[in-house]
Amino acid sequence: MKRISMATALLYSISTFAQISIGNIEEKKPAAVEIKVPVYDSSSNFKMQNKYENYKQYAGLQFYLPPKISFNTYQPVLYATYHKKTDDDIRNSYYTLIDVIQGDKLKSLLTADKLYFYHADNYVPVSRYPQLTSTYTFYFMMKNEKIGDTLLWIANNNGDFVLVPYFAKQKHLYEKKNFRYISEANRTEEDITTHSNINIEPNSKWMCKEVTLLKATQIGLHPEVDKYVISYVFTNDKSQTFATTANLFYPESKYDEAVKCFINEDEFNKKEQERIKKEQSNQLSRNARDAKQEEKDKAKYAEYVKKYGQANADLIVKRKVVVGMTQEMCLYSWGPFYKPSKVVNDQGIFETWHYSATSFLYFVNGILKEIKQ
Repeated sequence: MKRISMATALLYSISTFAQISIGNIEEKKPAAVEIKVPVYDSSSNFKMQNKYENYKQYAGLQFYLPPKISFNTYQPVLYATYHKKTDDDIRNSYYTLIDVIQGDKLKSLLTADKLYFYHADNYVPVSRYPQLTSTYTFYFMMKNEKIGDTLLWIANNNGDFVLVPYFAKQKHLYEKKNFRYISEANRTEEDITTHSNINIEPNSKWMCKEVTLLKATQIGLHPEVDKYVISYVFTNDKSQTFATTANLFYPESKYDEAVKCFINEDEFNKKEQERIKKEQSNQLSRNARDAKQEEKDKAKYAEYVKKYGQANADLIVKRKVVVGMTQEMCLYSWGPFYKPSKVVNDQGIFETWHYSATSFLYFVNGILKEIKQ
């Protein structure tokens, strides 16, 4: 009976652990990657970005498309609806950036006959220009605030559109502000009112009369640059006037190396005050250091007078040696030597201290006998 019970238990154990089960391993899903869109800073103009999502920082911002300059003026847009438009409808208008589109959404728009391209005074379907689809990977969808139409801006850095918050910031920073030309070299600019040359001298004072849009050719850029650029109009107390772009303005991080540029007068005065304050502090440190050294020199001189007499003490502090001085006096006067030689015989001790290839002191029994300089 006992054997039967053990066999039954063994069979029960085997049957329990021999049951086949289907496992279910729950896979951990990777955490969603949060795409961080940089916050737009109005001190920066529109820039080409290295990541598509970074363009999202411009969403909702206002852009301005200046008037047409000539027949060849670039038209950087595709129109989402067709109706007859004049240059005044498109140009000299404000736009709001609605979205940055790419991928399937963009492909759907470009391949359907819903977008039009301005070509030879006509609006033709974008689908007839496959290069527009293959060349550009994303576009900006803009809304024309004047006529309510939408368009796609071919996203590039050609500078046709002006970013309104940046332009407003430039006016706030520079317009009606005084500046100082801080280069060490003179600069020549053309007076935009008289077309005569202006000599801009170092440290000269100028006022930024206006921040505005001017034709590139008006401020001396290449004639082929067929567009408006943000320009800074300067004038001085001689009624001279010239205009320039932002690349001449003083970069804060490079004040000491600044070349051919302008700095705000308030900033210039602040930097000058800091420079003067630093120089005064350095001078005080030098004075304290000199006073301390002077005390040490006086103490040494007193010691030399006590040990060697005033005549020898005067020679030592002037770093001079004369025949008859002891080795100790010479060491105080000329300092350490770099190469010694010594001979000891019945006649005495003969030493030579070399200070250079042609300069040495020769001693006999510790007394200076010869000087070679």
